[in-house]
Amino acid sequence: RMPLFFLIAGFFGHLVFLRYKDHFLADRLRRITLPLIIFAIILLPPLKGLWLIGERPSLLFSGQFLELWNYILINFWKGPEGAHFRYPVNFAHLWFLLYLTIFNIFTFFFMKFERPKLINSILTRSHLFGAVILTTLSLCTMSGTWTDKPFTLWPKVSLLFYYGIFYFYGWLLFESRDIL
Repeated sequence: RMPLFFLIAGFFGHLVFLRYKDHFLADRLRRITLPLIIFAIILLPPLKGLWLIGERPSLLFSGQFLELWNYILINFWKGPEGAHFRYPVNFAHLWFLLYLTIFNIFTFFFMKFERPKLINSILTRSHLFGAVILTTLSLCTMSGTWTDKPFTLWPKVSLLFYYGIFYFYGWLLFESRDIL
C-alpha cells in the first residue's frame, strides 16, 4: 500500500506544482512538514513512554511511579538492549511525511532547471520500463528480503530510492494523464 500511496502522492504533487509553482515548496512545507513536526512533538514521547511502560508493567501495577518514571527517562533514547526489543526514538507512523518532505524539496529544485529534450523524451516515453528496472534494483539495496523498516529519525537511503521511484513515477504519470 505504501508504494501506491507514494505513486498517488507524486501524481497529485505534480498537479499542485502546476497550480502553485511560485509557492509550491512553502505550501508543501506547511501541509506536510509542519504537521510532521507538530505531531512528532505531541505523539512520539507518549508513544515511546508507553512502549517502555510495557517493558516494566509490574512497576505500574505496584504503584512504583517514581521508579517507572526514572526507567523511562534512562531508556528513552536507547534502542534494542538485552531482552528488550525497542526502536530508538523515531517518527513511528509519521515516517512517510519525512519522505514526502524530501521528495517535494527535490522535485521543487529539479523542476526549476530546464531538462534537455532527450531526457524529457526518455522520461515521458519509457518511464514504465525504467520504473520496473529501478524498482527491482532498489529492492537489492535493502538489508533483508523486503523493504527496510522506516522507523528512524533520519531517512534511509534504500527507502529514499525505493519510495522515490514510486513518487517520481507518479509525477511522470501526471505528464501522461491523457493516456491514462
